[in-house]
Amino acid sequence: MTADLRPEFPNKSVGFLRSRLVARIYLAFVAVVVGLTLVTMAFQMVSASRMGASEQLTTEWIRIALVGLGIALVAGFILAKRLAQPLADLIRVAEAMRRGRYEERVAPTDLVEVSSIGETLNVLGEEVSSRIALMSRDRAQLRSILAAMVEGIIAIDNSGRLLFSNQAASRFLRSDLRLFRGENFASIPAINNLADLISDARKTKNLVTREVVVGPRENHTYIATKALPFGNDVGSDQDGSAGVVIVLHDITNLRRLERVRRDFVANVSHELKTPLTAIRGYVETLLSGALEDPAINVKFLEKIDRNVGRLTNLVQDILSLARIESHEEAGLGAAQAQRWTTMRVDWRSIAQTVIAAYEDEATGKSLELNLKLSDEPLIVAGEREAMTQILGNLVSNSIKYTPKSGQIWVDCRAVTGTSENGELQTEIAEISVRDTGIGIPEKHLDRIFERFYRVDVARSRAMGGTGLGLSIVKHLVAGLGGQVTVESKSGGGSTFTVRMKLV
Repeated sequence: MTADLRPEFPNKSVGFLRSRLVARIYLAFVAVVVGLTLVTMAFQMVSASRMGASEQLTTEWIRIALVGLGIALVAGFILAKRLAQPLADLIRVAEAMRRGRYEERVAPTDLVEVSSIGETLNVLGEEVSSRIALMSRDRAQLRSILAAMVEGIIAIDNSGRLLFSNQAASRFLRSDLRLFRGENFASIPAINNLADLISDARKTKNLVTREVVVGPRENHTYIATKALPFGNDVGSDQDGSAGVVIVLHDITNLRRLERVRRDFVANVSHELKTPLTAIRGYVETLLSGALEDPAINVKFLEKIDRNVGRLTNLVQDILSLARIESHEEAGLGAAQAQRWTTMRVDWRSIAQTVIAAYEDEATGKSLELNLKLSDEPLIVAGEREAMTQILGNLVSNSIKYTPKSGQIWVDCRAVTGTSENGELQTEIAEISVRDTGIGIPEKHLDRIFERFYRVDVARSRAMGGTGLGLSIVKHLVAGLGGQVTVESKSGGGSTFTVRMKLV
C-alpha cells in the first residue's frame, strides 16, 4: 500500500475550521446589518431635518436603530452557528474519508443544499467501502489460491524487492521466503540463483524459461522455472525495471524417470546383445565346419539352447514388468487392485504349487527344499497368478544362489503385525523364503529390488538370471497391497519376506 504523504492535521482542525467558518459568516452578516442600519439612520436623519423634526425625535430614531442592530447581531450570531454546523459536519466527514475512514456519515439537516452534498458524500462512502471490501475479498481469495498451488509462485517488484511467495516456492528452494518479504532478491540466497532468469525476463519483456538445480549433488531438486514481467511499465521502460512473476515446477521425478528409462533401454540392449552375440558366434562356428564334428556340434547346440532360454526368460520378464508398470502409469493399478480385492486366495495352496514346480530343479542341485504351512487357512485378497509369480521368483532365486547340498525353507504363517496407524492387528499372512546361499552384502540391500541391478553381474548371468525377478516381485506385492523385505549378509544366506493382510 502506498504511504500517505499528505500532512497530518490535529484532531481539533475541524473545530478550528468550524470556528473560522462561524466567524466569517457572522462578520458577513454583521457587515450587512451595520450597513443597512447606517443607511437607515442616515435616511431618517435627512428626512427629519427636511421635515423640521425635533432633536428628541431624531435621538429616539437613533435609539431604535441601535436596539434593532443589537437584536440583529444576536440573531445573526445564532443563524451563523446554525449554518456553520452542517458545513463543519461536511468538512469532518470529508477529512475522515481522506484518511480512509469511509464508515463516517454526514448527519441529516434541513438545509437543502447542504443536505444534498451530505447525501452525495454518504453514497460515496458506501460505494468506496463496498469496493474496498470486494477488493480485499478478491485479494484474500487470490492469496489462498496461490498458497494452495502445487507450483511455486514468486513475485518481484520493479525495484527487485520480494512481494509474494507461496509455501511451494519455499519448499522447492529449501528456504522460508516469507522471512525475506520486502527485501531485495539479490540479498536472498535462495533466489539469488534466479538473477539471470529475472534479468532476461525484464530485458526481453517476454516469457523466459530455465531449468535450475537446487541442493547438494546427492539430493538434487530439479526445478523448471518460468518468468514473466508484469506491470504498467512493461514494454515502456528502457532500463528493464519491470516487476517479474516466477513460476516454479518440481520436475525431479520426471528427470528421475527419464534416467530410469535411459538406464532400462541401455540395460535391455546389453542383456539382449550378450546372448545374441554368443548365439551368432556358435552358429558361425558350426557353419564353418564344426557341424560335422559330433563332439563339438552337440556342445555348441547346448550352449545355443541355453542362450535361447536366457533370451526367452529375459523377454518374458521384460513383458511382465512392462505390463505391470504400464498399468501403474495409466492409473489402472488401483482398478487392478480393486478387482484383486474381490478374489480370495489361500497362500498355502500357492506355496504347495510353487514347491511342486521347483522340486526337481532343487533336487538336481542336491538342495533340500522344505515347506512349512500354517494349520489355519491363510486367505488374502489377491490374484493367484500374481501370487504364484511372486513366490516362484523368490524360490527360483534361492535355488540359483544356494550352493549344492544347501537348504531352502518356505514358511507360511499368520503373525501379529502393526498397521500403518500404529494399531496392533493379528490378521497378517507372512510368507518367508530363507536359504543358506551366498547372501547379499549389506551395501547392496537398498538397491536389490531395482531393475537389472545385480550384486555379481558375472555370477548372475552364468546362473541364468535376468536382473528383473526381484523388481517384478516388488511391483506385484505393492499391487496386492502388501510389503516385501529382505534380510541378508554376505555368506550367511538370505531371507525374503512377503506380508499381506488376511481377510
